[in-house]
Amino acid sequence: MSRKKKISIIAAIALTAILISMHLLILSLLDPMKDVKAMDRAMTESNQDAFFTHLTLDDKAMLNKQEYLNYLNQADWKNIRTQLTEALNGDKNFDSSIQDFDGNTLFMVKKNTVVPGIYHNYEIQAVPSLVMVHSNLPASFFLKDHSVELKNPEEPLELVASYPGKIEINGLMKTEFGDIKQKQTIEIVPNQSQEIVVEFEFPERTYQITTNVPEATLYINGKSTNKQLKDYEALGPFPEDKEVKMHAEWKDKQGTNHSTEVVNQASGYWGDLDFEFELEEEVMAGSSRESSANSVEAANNHVLSFRDAYEQALNSKDFNIVSSFLAKDAGAELKNYIGKLKDKGYSYNFTNNEVTHSVQNDEDTYKITTNEKFIFTNHLGEQTKYDRNKTYTVEETDEGLKIIKITIEDTNRNEL
Repeated sequence: MSRKKKISIIAAIALTAILISMHLLILSLLDPMKDVKAMDRAMTESNQDAFFTHLTLDDKAMLNKQEYLNYLNQADWKNIRTQLTEALNGDKNFDSSIQDFDGNTLFMVKKNTVVPGIYHNYEIQAVPSLVMVHSNLPASFFLKDHSVELKNPEEPLELVASYPGKIEINGLMKTEFGDIKQKQTIEIVPNQSQEIVVEFEFPERTYQITTNVPEATLYINGKSTNKQLKDYEALGPFPEDKEVKMHAEWKDKQGTNHSTEVVNQASGYWGDLDFEFELEEEVMAGSSRESSANSVEAANNHVLSFRDAYEQALNSKDFNIVSSFLAKDAGAELKNYIGKLKDKGYSYNFTNNEVTHSVQNDEDTYKITTNEKFIFTNHLGEQTKYDRNKTYTVEETDEGLKIIKITIEDTNRNEL
């Protein structure tokens, strides 16, 4: 064999050895099991920093490494480790889900191609839960650098993504009467939907105004609101952790300033806040009008008569029966509702109509609060008992008393 040929053979053998060594080195570097082994060692040693170096994390998600590690231990780490081993040793070309003992996804194992048909590596992605906030009233919510404003209480709103562990959410509802704050500490535990809805319940109690001078200006904690009492349908809600002081002021035609006693939210135990002025009769003549018991009684009777007629209108599907009780805008809504009842076998049985509170807001307007009970029967004969509180705004017009607005305050339903 010539020297040149010997050199060629030796070179080929050396190159082959180098290629084999490189191949083995690449396989070693890409060996997915080394990550699982390292994670298992870190779990045993409670080395949180070492554990998370082998995971792909969502940078925007909330993460408490120690609490996450504790959760994985509680969720049976040995079983999770077995799932990871099977996913990494398998020949699947699609993503594998690694789950806790309840079947909730913790990780996704993704196979990535380095050299097609030869080399692959694997990525273990930690799956966070989406934290949503929901409240009974519009409010803002804060979590460290994350914040959202919930304007529509009907729909939950996304706040942040989070891995298992505890998070603290602060809620804030700003009102004219002060800031109402709430705080909740939540334990994030994965679920099937990967969404967690945190419910906030803000105080929503309001108080009716009673006054003999609706044109008086309301003061809150000594500061003028620049609004008259008659501009408010009700006062509240109020913060539950601090006192809110209120009074009203009014200047008569002679320029004399009059003030009511100071009240707070605790003064409204029975649902009313009283802003009565102690005035002589001749001074009261400077106000638009004294509160008239006869006028309020007439408004009460107007609402109760409307309720009697409304029961007939619903069961006969005839809006004309109640049209004379209503102003145009209020009537349009009820006319549309009654119109939709045609060809439907619904029936209504009004069992109670009671005026629970009434007040004259200004010269021509009254607020009448009622409790209404009725039984609704659908086309299948199924019955539901309703217990509802409403507020009617009644106005004195050129055509007599008219209901201009109907507000449903709250409703309780019970299937019969």
